[in-house]
Order: sequence, then C-alpha cells, then structure tokens
Amino acid sequence: MEKRKKTVFAILLPLLVITAAIGVMKGMVALKKPPARIEGEPPGILVETRTVRLEDRQAWINATGTVEAAAKISIIPQVSGRVVRMSPRFRGGGFFKKGEEFFTIEAIDYQLAVEKAESLVAKRRVELAGVESKAEVARREWKRLGRGEPPASSLVLYGPQLKEARANLAGAVADKKMAQLNLDRTVIKAPFACVIISEEIDPGQYLRGGNPVGVAVATDAAEVVVPVPTGDFDWLIMPDAGRSGSSARVMVPGRTTEIWLGEVIRLLADVDSRDRMIRAVVRIPDPYGHQLDGSGMPLPMGQFVSVVLAGKPLPQVAVIPLAALHDNDTVWLYDNGFLVVRRVTVARREKNEVLVASGLVAGDRVILTMITGAAPGMKLRLAEAD
Repeated sequence: MEKRKKTVFAILLPLLVITAAIGVMKGMVALKKPPARIEGEPPGILVETRTVRLEDRQAWINATGTVEAAAKISIIPQVSGRVVRMSPRFRGGGFFKKGEEFFTIEAIDYQLAVEKAESLVAKRRVELAGVESKAEVARREWKRLGRGEPPASSLVLYGPQLKEARANLAGAVADKKMAQLNLDRTVIKAPFACVIISEEIDPGQYLRGGNPVGVAVATDAAEVVVPVPTGDFDWLIMPDAGRSGSSARVMVPGRTTEIWLGEVIRLLADVDSRDRMIRAVVRIPDPYGHQLDGSGMPLPMGQFVSVVLAGKPLPQVAVIPLAALHDNDTVWLYDNGFLVVRRVTVARREKNEVLVASGLVAGDRVILTMITGAAPGMKLRLAEAD
C-alpha cells in the first residue's frame, strides 16, 4: 500500500508543476500591455531632379555626307608625243603645288615648227616692206604729175597688193603663235594645288593629244553635300552679302578627336529624289591639312563623315534632357515635396536635349526619374537629400 502511494505521487507531482507554470505564464501574458501603435505617413517616391537655368543656346543640326572634290580635272595632253620626263610624284596620292610639272612630252618637232614659223614671218615682213616701198614710189609719181591725192585702195598705189601682203604677215604671225603655244603645251603642269587620284602613263610612252592620262582633285578645299530635314531647314543660316553661312564641324566616324571646320556655302537647286530632303553644300578648306610637307591627317575624297551644323541662336531657353519631356509637351516638377505637371513650349528638339522657350523659369526643379502612374500632388522626396 505504501509503495502504491509513492508511485502515484511520483506521477502527479510533475503534472502539478507543469500546470502551475502554465498558469503563471498566462497570468504574466495577461498583465503585459501591448505597445502603443504609431501612425506614420508614407515617405514619398524617391526622385532625381535637375535645376533649370536659362541660357543662350545655338541650334545644332546633325547630318551625314560624303567628301567630294571642290574641283576635279582630267589630265589631257593637248599635243602628241613621247614622254621624256615625268615627276616621280605623278602617281596616285602624289601632291603638287600650282605650276609644278607633271610630265614633259618630247619637244623637238614643236621647236622646229616654231623656227619654221619665225622664218615665214620674216619672209612676209620683207614682202610687205617691198610692196609698201613700191606704193610710196607710186604716190610720189602721182603727186609729181599734179593729179592730187590718189585713193588709198587704187591699183596705182598697190592697194590690193598691200592688203594681201599684210594678210600674209598676219597669218604667219598667227602660225608662229600657234607653234609656240604647241611647244609650251609639251610641258604639262598643275593648274592648281592638287593631288593625283589616278594616272595611266610611264616614261617613254607615246601619248596622243586629247586622250586623258590621269585625274587630279584640288587640295585647297573639299565639299560635303548633306541632306537637311525639312524641319531643320529653317534653322540653317544661309550665306548672303556680308554674312557667312552656318559653320560646320566635320568628323570621321571612329576618329572623333579630329575635327575639320567648314561652312555652308550654298544649297543645291533640287531636292534628293530618295528622301525629298533639301541638300546643303559644306565647304572644308585645306582638307589634307599639311600633307604637302608630310604631316597632318588627310580627309580623303569619298570619305563618309558626320557633320554638325550650327543653326540660328536661341536666346534664354531652358535645356532639359529629352527623357524629361512627356506627353503633350509637359514636364514634371518637384515643388516642396510634391509633383507638379506643367505644359511648356518647345522651341526645338535635338538628339538628346529639348530647348524650352517658355513654361519654365530659372530655379524650377525638373524631375528626371520615370514615375509609373504619375499624377499632380503625388508626394516625392529628393535623391540628393538621401
């Protein structure tokens, strides 16, 4: 019996302890007060802004084109003969100054023609002098006979003979000039500063007058024909009396550190049949730099280039990123922690920027962050403050 009581006690004691512990814990939980609830406002959407400044800006027009020669000639000898001397630079890529010799044609035949013409001139002068002498003698005889002054064209004074002699002399002088001109043409020279594009002759080769033997282009200037969109045409500055056209910066793709300066000199008379754009001609002085003395980087003919044209000035405009302009020409502004939507007047859209003529004032903070579901009065906070 005693043993049985001990067993029951050993079982009930742990249960009593556990029950008491649960009761104490429930009492403590019931006595604990819940934390006070704090009501907070949403912090607002984080945005980046740019402060508006008004400034004078230049309109820029981006275009592309291909470099062309301002002057291009075919080298054609005017006389025939064998090439006896040729400049070593008369090859593709060779540079020449104005008046430098390309090549020389054998001149002996033309020298002999000059000598022959000179002898004929001398003969005609003698013939004319003889006829003039006879005419003078006849005039004196006529006066001595007391017949007055004879008519100048009469047969008595050798009028027809004088005309013929003078005509023969004039023809001989013209033949001499032609012979001398052909002799001078045996030396073919550069008509202006140029570079050889192609040539087709060698020393000793026989050339026929009138057949082209090479092509050269001027080095003092080059031209780029650039199509201008209709919307940009009104921004171009056209040259007129006392005013230059729009200045231009010409660059080769991949060579952005090199810039050639030029200006618009004229418009082509027709529009491009493919895209219906007006085409402006940009003149680039000295496209080969100092290539004549072996230095400088050339701008070769046929090179594809990008061109930036300076348009008309825009006074006191606000410049904002293109991404900051939204539907219906509106912008989002940060105003004391809230979003404001404002309509603006766009003066010009460029590649990455918008020039705003009115609707923004200095000090406005244009929102650059894209906000989904943006609406006036939306609460904002500045990224700069964070």
